[in-house]
Formats: sequence, C-alpha cells, structure tokens
Amino acid sequence: MTETRIKPWQYPAAKNAVRLAHIDFYDVARPLKIDGIVMGLHSKDPRRVRLLECWSRMDPIAFARRALEVSVFEADRAIEERAKADWVSELEYGIALADNAMRSIGKLNSFFANDRKTNDKLTAEAISHPLQTLAARILPQASAAERRQWAQNAAQTLFASQETLFTLTKQMTADRNAIAGTRENTEGVEKRAFVRTWAQAWVALVGRLPGKGTEHNPFLELVKAAWTDVNGPTDQSFTSALRECLKANKGPDLSVNEGLPSWA
Repeated sequence: MTETRIKPWQYPAAKNAVRLAHIDFYDVARPLKIDGIVMGLHSKDPRRVRLLECWSRMDPIAFARRALEVSVFEADRAIEERAKADWVSELEYGIALADNAMRSIGKLNSFFANDRKTNDKLTAEAISHPLQTLAARILPQASAAERRQWAQNAAQTLFASQETLFTLTKQMTADRNAIAGTRENTEGVEKRAFVRTWAQAWVALVGRLPGKGTEHNPFLELVKAAWTDVNGPTDQSFTSALRECLKANKGPDLSVNEGLPSWA
C-alpha cells in the first residue's frame, strides 16, 4: 500500500488542540460570564482587586469582550503555528527530495556536456549538441531543424528544472528554519496564548500583574469564565499557562505603565 504523506503546506490540526468558538462577541443581548466578573471589579472594598479609576469614564465590559475576541484569535494562531512546528520533519523530507533531484539533474547535465565534475558554469548550449545526437534516434522522421529545436528545448527544460529545484530547496529550508524553534513545549499553546491576552487585559483593568496563587485568584476566575464563554472545556487548568506567562514577562505588553494593550 502506498503511504499517504501530509504535505507541509497542508498542515493538519495540532493534536489535542482546543478550538474555541467564534461567537458574536459584541452581542449585548447575550450575557457572558466575563461581564459579571468585570462588573464585580467595581467593588469599593480596598481589600479586593478593583478597576482603575479610568474605567469610570470608559466601558470595561466592551473592553473585556474585545479581549475575549482577541484571545480566541491568538489561541487559533498559536494552534496553527504549533501545527506547522509539528510538521518540520515533513519539510525536511521534501528538502531532501528536492535537493537530491537537483543534484541528479546537475549530474545529468554534466554527463551530456562530457564534464563529470558537475561544472556550475554549464549552459544549455553546452548540452544541446549531444541531445541532438539522441534526437536523431528519438525522432528519426524529423528534419534536422526539428531535431535541433527539440534538443534546445530539452536542454532548456533540464536547466530550468535544476533552477526550480534549487529555488524550492532554498525556500523550504528557510521555512523549516523559521518554524524549527517552535517545536519545543507545544502542548497547550492555545491556553498560553489565551492567558497572555487576558493578562494584558487584566493589567489594563486593574493596574497590576495577575497573582500567582491558585486559590481564590480573581484573574484565573476571569480566564476560566472567558474560556467557557467561548465553549472551552470546563475541566481545564490555567495555572501552568499563567506561570509561563509571568515567567516570560520581559516585554512592555504586561507593563503596568503602558496603558491599554495595542489591540484594544
């Protein structure tokens, strides 16, 4: 039975990835769990996490729904990137095929030119004469002009094929190198992307980073509510995703001094 290989430009869905629902994020007639949690941040109790004063002049619910839309988009994008990374080996297989074919055609061109050193300076004209000799046997009824034209076309095709294979090898190698670095730690990439977007939203809402605790953590409660609002499985833990998000907090996107995120 012939093996069916998935081509690297036909990336499958990443294994065990969670696809979230693209709901009407701005349908005010449809209540979402995040609405109630964000409204609860209006508390005046100094012992609780509260919205920044600026949200008295802006709509935090609309902002939270925008965060939900962006978090779903980022989760989807993370899944696609993970799927690409899962198929680096397929790209490597294609690179090997194209490279071997390119080298074989190069050796064939050198053979016709009677130059076994695979000279890179070979031209189509250099191999057209021996091809004309073959054309006399391939096209015995053709005229000399027809045989010459056939030989010239064949020579140009061989050289064009070699150049095309070189271009394909170069591009696939670049693609492989670009995504090879994303192969590590690909489990749960959609949750990490989802949490990171909500961490940005949290900083904008309350002016502080999410807490690291797992018990009664208002940020994790908000994330879980957002996750279920878009039909995410309810049995998910976001503790690890939050830990990695805070550990990777080296850029301005989680700074408490940067105001609203760029996507707001």
